Amino acid sequence: MRTQSTGDSSLAPALLLVLLVALPTVAMLWLMNEAMQNERLAVRPRLADAYRGQLEIVRQQVAAAWRQSLAEADATAADLPPPQAFAACVGRGFADSVIVLDAGGRPSYPADAVPSAAEVVEAASEWQAAAQLEFTDHNYSAAAQAYGRIARATQDKRLAARAIQAQARSLLAAGDKVAMVQLLKDQIENPHIQAAIGADGRWLLADLMLLSIDTARDSDPPLAATTVAKLSARLADYDRPAMSAPQRRFVMHELRRMFPEIAPFPTLAAEDLAAEYRERSADPSTPHDLQPAGLNNTWTVSSPGGRVLMLFRTPTLLSYFKRQLGQQSLPSGVRLDIVPPLDVDDQSDGLLSAAIGPDLPRWRVALSLLDDPFSGSASTRTRFYFWTAVVTILATGSLALLVATVLRRQMRLSRLKNDLVATVSHELKTPLSSMRLLVDTLLERQPPDPRQTLEYLQLVARENERLSRLIDNFLTFSRLERGKQQFAAEPIEPAEVARQAAEALHDRLYEPNCQFELQIEPDLPMISGDFDALVTVLVNLLDNALKYSGDQKRIALRAIDNGNTVGWSVEDNGVGLSPRHKRRVFDRFYQVNERLTRTAGGCGLGLSIAQRIVIAHGGSIAVESEVGKGSAFRVMLPANEREDARDEPCKTF
Repeated sequence: MRTQSTGDSSLAPALLLVLLVALPTVAMLWLMNEAMQNERLAVRPRLADAYRGQLEIVRQQVAAAWRQSLAEADATAADLPPPQAFAACVGRGFADSVIVLDAGGRPSYPADAVPSAAEVVEAASEWQAAAQLEFTDHNYSAAAQAYGRIARATQDKRLAARAIQAQARSLLAAGDKVAMVQLLKDQIENPHIQAAIGADGRWLLADLMLLSIDTARDSDPPLAATTVAKLSARLADYDRPAMSAPQRRFVMHELRRMFPEIAPFPTLAAEDLAAEYRERSADPSTPHDLQPAGLNNTWTVSSPGGRVLMLFRTPTLLSYFKRQLGQQSLPSGVRLDIVPPLDVDDQSDGLLSAAIGPDLPRWRVALSLLDDPFSGSASTRTRFYFWTAVVTILATGSLALLVATVLRRQMRLSRLKNDLVATVSHELKTPLSSMRLLVDTLLERQPPDPRQTLEYLQLVARENERLSRLIDNFLTFSRLERGKQQFAAEPIEPAEVARQAAEALHDRLYEPNCQFELQIEPDLPMISGDFDALVTVLVNLLDNALKYSGDQKRIALRAIDNGNTVGWSVEDNGVGLSPRHKRRVFDRFYQVNERLTRTAGGCGLGLSIAQRIVIAHGGSIAVESEVGKGSAFRVMLPANEREDARDEPCKTF
C-alpha cells in the first residue's frame, strides 16, 4: 500500500523558527530585567551621597549626648555619698544600675557589709546563762526573761538590740506571739535600737521589723501594715547609710515575697543587677568605652571621672538612643535606627550607616528611607519595560506563527507538486508504454493480420481512453487546487446524469464478468449544478468500483430521492475498506492497495476530485464499507424547489 506522507516533518522548520525567535526574546527579557535591577542599584549611591552629611550631623549629636550623660552621672556621684549617688543615678535614668566607686576604683555602693569591731559583751555570765536556758534547757520563757533583763540593764546599743532579738526569738519559740509582737512594737521606736548595727554590719532594727511583720501579719494585720510602711520607707531612704546593700536587697525580696501586692521598689532591679554583675566579676573593670558586661544583653562603661561604673540592658540603650534620635531634625521620609554590634551585619534595609564614635565601639547609626523618592519613576519604567516585553513577545510570537504557517503551506505545496509530477510521470508512462508496444508489434508483423490488427487497435483505443481520463483528472485537480475551476448552475435531471455516466463506461460495465444494474426512481426532482462535473463524479465512482471489485463484479448505480435531497449511490462487491482507510479515502493521492492500483491503474485523485466537486455544489459524499464485503458511495445534493434554476455560477475554486 502506498500512502502519501502527511507526518510532522513540516513542523521541524516551524519549531526551529519559533525557537530562533524565542531565544532572542528570552535574552531581551533578561537584559531588561538586569537593566531595571541595575537602575535601582544605581539609585542607592546617589541617595547615600545626598544624606551622608545629614547622617554625620546626627552621629555627632548622638555621641555628644552620650558623653554628656556619662559626665552628668559622674558629677552626681562626686557630690553625694555612695548610697545616695546610687539612688540618684538610678532614679534619674542614667543607667539600669550603677556601682559607685571610691578613689581607688573599689566599689563603695553596692558593696559587701563591713564587719564592725569585735563586740564586747557586758555581763557575759548573764548572756551565757540566758543562752543555756534557750539552747540547752529549751526553757524559752525563762530565756526570754533573762534576755529582757540584759536589754534593760546594758548601755551598749548593739548588745541591747541583740538581747531584744533573742528575747523575741525565745517568746516565739515559747508560743507567746502576742508578747513577742508587743515587745517588737514597743522597741521599734527605741532610738537606741534604731541606731544599732550588728557585728556583721547589718542594721539590727530591720531584722526586728521583718520578724515583727512576719508574726503580726496573721495576728495583727494593722500592725503588720504599719510596720511594712515604715520598713519600705526606710528601704527607699538612701540618706541614712545604716543598711548595707546585701541586707537592703534581702529585705526588699522578703517583703515582696510576703506581700506581692505592695508597690515594687524602684531600686530593687538596679540592686539585683549590680549584685549579679559583682558576683560574675570579682574584680570589675572600668572600661572607658561601652563593652559587654559578661551578662546576657548587658553593657558596662565607666563615667569620665571614674566615679561610677554604669550598667545598661540592651533595650535600655536602644530606648535611650531612640529618644536622642527623636530629638533630631530630619527630612521627611527618613528614619534613623541604632544598630547594636550583634546586628551590625544586618543592614540590608538601611541606606547608609556610620559608627557613632569611639565611646560606642561597633554601635552604628543607620539611615533608612520610608519612601523611595525614585520609586514612582522606577515603577513607571518597570511597567513600561514590562508591557514593551509583553507586546514584543506577542508580536514576535504572532509573526513566528504566521511565518511558520506560510512556510508549512509552501512546503506542502512543494511536496504536492513533487508528488503530482511523480504520479503523472508514472501514470502516463503505463498507457503510453502499452500503446507503443502494441503499435510496434503491428508494424513488425508483415503482412498484417486483419483480425490481430483490429484487436490491437481496440486495445490501443482503450489505453488512449485511459490516458485521456488520467489527463482529465490531472487537469481537473490542477484547476481545483488553483481555484480556477468554475461550475455552471443549470437545471439537471439526476436520471440523465446517471445514464450519461453509465454510457461513458458502457464497454467495461457490460463485459461478461461484470453484472451492472442501473436503477432510477421515478419523478426525481431537478437539481442545479454542472452536468459534466457531476457526470465526472459518477464516472470516478464507477471507475473505482470496476478497479477494486475482483474478477466477478456486481455493480449498481442508483438515482435516489431523499426528500429535500437527491443523489446517487454506487455499490460494488469489491475488497471494501477498513475504518482507518475510510477516514482517508478522499485524501488526494491516497491509495488503499498499491498492488491493485498497479494492476488497475490510477493515481489516487478520483475520489478527491469527486469530493471537491460535490462540496462545491453544496452536497455531501460518504462511504459505507466493510473489508471483503464491498463498498457503497452515496452522493447527495439539494433538490430544487422551483422549475427555474440559477443562471450564475454556483461556486468558484
